[in-house]
Amino acid sequence: MHDQIINLFVAQYNVGFDEFATKFKEFYFHPYQQNKAIMLVALEGETVAGFQSFFHWPMEFEKKRLNVYQSGNSIINPDFRGQRLFNKLLQQIHLGEQYDSIDFLMGFPVVASYKSFIRDEWLNPFDLEWYVKIINPVAGVFSANSDFADPPELTNYVQNGKFLKTNYNSEFNAWRANFSDPKHYFRPKQFENILLEFKVTKRKRFINELTIGNFYGDPMQLKGALNELTGYAFRKFNVTIVSMAISANNYEIIECLKSSGFKKINKAIHFIYKPMKINPQEQYGNWMLTRGDIDTW
Repeated sequence: MHDQIINLFVAQYNVGFDEFATKFKEFYFHPYQQNKAIMLVALEGETVAGFQSFFHWPMEFEKKRLNVYQSGNSIINPDFRGQRLFNKLLQQIHLGEQYDSIDFLMGFPVVASYKSFIRDEWLNPFDLEWYVKIINPVAGVFSANSDFADPPELTNYVQNGKFLKTNYNSEFNAWRANFSDPKHYFRPKQFENILLEFKVTKRKRFINELTIGNFYGDPMQLKGALNELTGYAFRKFNVTIVSMAISANNYEIIECLKSSGFKKINKAIHFIYKPMKINPQEQYGNWMLTRGDIDTW
C-alpha cells in the first residue's frame, strides 16, 4: 500500500520514488507527527484509489494552545477520478483516533481542490494576500551574495498574544526543520525584539525575489524591521522584489506593509477552515497567517 501511494505522487508530480518516499517518511513518521498525523486511504480491492492526510499544526491565542490539524497531501488515482472520491475521503476524518480532540481543521488548497473543500462545508473567511515592494529594477544583473544569519532559537522571541497564530514550540520546530528547505533570518540592528524569516529566489534571469515567510516577536517593530530589511536586501542580495503574504483580515499588519512601501498585487493564497470543537473565526477572529504557515514553506 505504501509503495502504491508513493507511486501515485511520483506519477503526478514527476519526482523520483526515493526522493518522495524520503520526504514522506520525514514528514509523517517523525516523532512529532507519527502518533498525530491522520492518513486516509481509499481502496478498491488491493488497489489504492485515493489518499488524503491531515497533520498536526499547533495554534495559539493568548498563550492558550489549540489542537489544530492542517489538510496535507491528497491524490486520487487517475482510474477513479470523476467519482467525487476526494470529498468522500474528506468526510472520513472521523475515523482518525485523534478526531474527538481536534479544535478545528485548516488548509491552503490549490485551485483544483478548493471547490471540493467548500462542498464539504469548509469555510473561506479570507485569503492570504500578497504585497510586494520593488527595491531596485536593475539589481539582478549583479551576482547575489550569500551572507545569511545562523538559524536562531525561535522560542527565544516572545510571541504577541493578541493574534491567533502558529505555536512555534521546540518540538514543532524540530519536526519542520527536518523536512523543510533551509530558511534565512534577519535580525534588525535597531529593533532587537523581532526576527524576520525569509528566502531568496531567482525568479527569472534578472529578478531576485526575497520572500518574507514569517516574523517572530513584537509586531510593533515590524515597520522598522521591514525598512531595515529592504535596505539590507538591496546591499547584500541584489534583490529586486521583496514580497510577503498575509491574512487579509489582519489590517494592522497590512497597514504596516503599506506604510513601508508595499503594494497589494492581484495574487492570493486560498485559506479555509472547518469548525470542529470550536469556530475560531467566531471565537478569536484576529488571525496571523503568512506564507510560512503553509507546510511547503
